[in-house]
Order: sequence, then C-alpha cells, then structure tokens
Amino acid sequence: MRLPLVMAVLVCTGAAVAEPKILILDEDNDHYFKGPTEWMDEAHLNAYVDLLADGGKVTHIFFCPTGGRASFDSKTWEPIWNGLDEQPKDEIFFLFRRWSENAKALCEKGIDPYRVWIRRCREKGISPWLSPRMNDAHDGAAWGSRKPYRNTTFWRTRKDLRCYPDYEKGSWRHHQFDYSKREVRENALAMIRELFERYDFDGLNLHANRWFPDETARANIPVMTAFVREVRRIADAWEKRRGHKIGLSVCRAGFTPDDCRGRGFDAAAMAKEGLLDIIICQPDSEPHFGETLDVGAWRREIGDAKAAIVAGRGERLFQGRNRHDRRELDWMNFTAEMFRGWADQQAAAGADGFYLFNVEYQPRDQFEICRTGLMAGDICNRSRSYPCLTNCLPVRLDMPRQFAFNVGLTTKGVVSALVGFSGTDAPNLAGVALNGVMPLTNAVERLQRENFNEVRQGDERYLALDCPARRFVFPAPAVRTGKNILSFGVSNAA
Repeated sequence: MRLPLVMAVLVCTGAAVAEPKILILDEDNDHYFKGPTEWMDEAHLNAYVDLLADGGKVTHIFFCPTGGRASFDSKTWEPIWNGLDEQPKDEIFFLFRRWSENAKALCEKGIDPYRVWIRRCREKGISPWLSPRMNDAHDGAAWGSRKPYRNTTFWRTRKDLRCYPDYEKGSWRHHQFDYSKREVRENALAMIRELFERYDFDGLNLHANRWFPDETARANIPVMTAFVREVRRIADAWEKRRGHKIGLSVCRAGFTPDDCRGRGFDAAAMAKEGLLDIIICQPDSEPHFGETLDVGAWRREIGDAKAAIVAGRGERLFQGRNRHDRRELDWMNFTAEMFRGWADQQAAAGADGFYLFNVEYQPRDQFEICRTGLMAGDICNRSRSYPCLTNCLPVRLDMPRQFAFNVGLTTKGVVSALVGFSGTDAPNLAGVALNGVMPLTNAVERLQRENFNEVRQGDERYLALDCPARRFVFPAPAVRTGKNILSFGVSNAA
C-alpha cells in the first residue's frame, strides 16, 4: 500500500512573527493572450487588472512582455505573430496560435496591452513592473510535432551562442544563451533599451533561471555584475527623464547567497553596491514545499543595503516523488490554502514579501489570494495547508514513517492530517500521532486535486488526483511553532 500524499491542513490564529510588506504577481508572457478573442480590447485589459487589485492586497504586478519572441510589435525581438507566416496554421501549437492571433489583433487595433496595464495599475495603487524573460528557450529541442515557434530568429540561427551548443535533447534549459558571449549581452540590452523607451514602468525584473553553463557559472560572476551595472545605468538615465524612481530586481536567486553565486551572479554583492532593489529568492529546480529562505545569510552579506528579500514560489505546481525508484504522482496545482501555508513558513524565516509565478493559470486560487492576501493578518484566521512533499513520497507503509513540516504562526482551531492511499480502499493506520499527540477522530474521505494542463485542447483542466484518504483530527495544541512531525506505525494493509 502506497502513501501518495500527506498534508496537514490547519486553521490558525495567533500573533505574527515578521510582517512582510510585498506581494508580487507575475503575469506570464502569453497567459492573457490565450484567452477568448472578445477579451482583446481596452475594457477587458482594464478589467483584468481590476480583478487582481480587488482586495487591495497585491502591491506589485510584474508583466512579462517577452517569452522568446515579444507579445508586442517589438523592433528588437520580432513579435510572436511573425510565426503565423512561417509555417502552416495547423502545424502551430494551438495555444501559441491563439497567443499570436490575439496579440496581433490588439496591435492592429492600436492597443498596446502593457501601456494599458501600466496605467491601470497606477490608478489602482499597484506598482507596475516589466519582467522580460531574459533567456527563454522553451521548446529549444522541438518535441513531438512542435517546432521552435516562439524562439527568435537570433536564437535559431546562433546555436554557437548557447550554453551547450552540441546538446540535442529536450531539456530546454540546456538550450539557453550563454551570457559570457558579447553578442548575447548586446542582444539582451537592445531589448531592455526598447522597453525603457517604449514604456513608463516602476521597475524592471531580470528573469532567467540560467545565464551561463553550470561549469563556468561562478567564473562569470564579474560578467553578470557588469551587465547589471549597465542595466542600472540605463535605468538611472530614464529615472531623470521619467521623474520617478525605477527599481531593479533579479529573479531565481536561490535561497542562499552562495546558491545564487553558483548560478553565475552575486545578487548580495549587487544589492550591497546599490544595483538591486528586490532580490527574488526561489529554487531553480523542481519545487519542494518545505524550503525556506536563509534571510539571515542574505542580510549578513547585504549589510545596510535596503534591498528587499522576497520569497519566490518557483512553480505553481507540486509533485510527490520517490527519487530512488522513480514512482511519481502527477503534477498538481497549488491551492490557495497551500500558498497560505507556504507564506507562513517564509514569513517565519523573515522574508520581506512574496512573489507568485504562474498562479494566473489557477484563476480561482489567484483571485482568492488577491482578495484575501498572504500577510500574517490575512492568513491567521483562514485555512492553510502544509504538504509533506519530500523525496520519500510515495512510500510503502511496511515500516514506521515520519513526515516533517514547519509552521510559523501559533495555532488555534481545527488541525487535521489528510492521508491519501493508492488503490481503492483507505486502510486504517496504526500509531498515528502529531508531535506525539494522538488524533481525536479518524474518518474516511476522498483526496481530490485538480490540475490545469495546457497540452490537450478542450481538456485543459482535469482531476489529477482522486484517491481514498483518511483524515485525522488533532487538538489544536498538537501543532507547535517550528518543526512538526506527523508519524505513523505499520499499516494493517501494507
């Protein structure tokens, strides 16, 4: 009998530890343009920002104008709709085709969505930033019937400039540009200059999960620092012309300064030099729910610099897996409850705020987060979930097991652990305890999780998990601030 997923679902009240101030939403390069054609007008563009502003909890929106090709009529990186003339319509992935056609329709109407969104954000009290994807190589090694539709001509024709020019397999991260190459940096700076000339935004977020080949990353830290200095110089010049502060941030900086340096850039040193206003710290690999920031390490290296250290949710998805035998569950969407549990953990670590990536593909959860918020006062009286997503899942219950999760806020109210099983039955478990406290009740129910998958047209949303489960309810004092242990004995049906 396997244990696909374990989570503790808490309803908590209590005093906050640290109070973050920043909640950033990232609007993906193609998300809005995948919507219905009737959304492609100024009224609907404004209405989308209004929905995100509802509740007054969101402080920043990072709009991504480039994901390979641009979603506007760029003169630097060709617009995404150029691909409509490059190959037969029925050979273009349906969502890329929708993205292209809708972005083109806005352009032909004389509507620039980013100008509309920037203006509306300011009207709603939200800080508008642009977040160009600086090294997007999705579909780098075209798979199935796909061709590298979304990639620029420069990327297609200059394979010699990639991190691994001889790599031919499907991991798109291996096909990203190597920023140690002068031509790559000049191409990126050309886009950055175009964005500054075209748009009046509050800040620029440099978003990339790889800048250099892994084996040369640390040696190229000076190259990356010089690149960011040049971006800061451009921003300083435009500050004078625009008459307001223009911030600069970097994304996917890792959870520690040294992890960041291992990726080829020293965000701590950049912040200390005054180059950065926000450092978005998130893992570069598959997400693990229990990871938390080492804010102390960042603060020690930054010193008196004012840069905000923001916890980044690197993915909107989670997955239980067993690295040893590779038995895996399907990817499943984070829920609003999970985001609240994650925010609690990061706030307890001292994070200055939160950055949510790709949550727009879960509109119900996104709008709930926008309406209710993720700060301590927002989450303390609402349910929050702490999935035990470790590399040991799923497991057989033929020996005692323990699962750990961290909690920041003190707890009152209802505390329960929901345990899912493979198969058709939910066998009873022996010796269930939360920090040594036995459950008050034990009931059978179903564990269901919905997923959003863009691969299948007409079937984008489906039920990814539907399995028998048991819910164990514990007295509220069983949960404590800090590390918590959920333990089981041997199942009678293992």
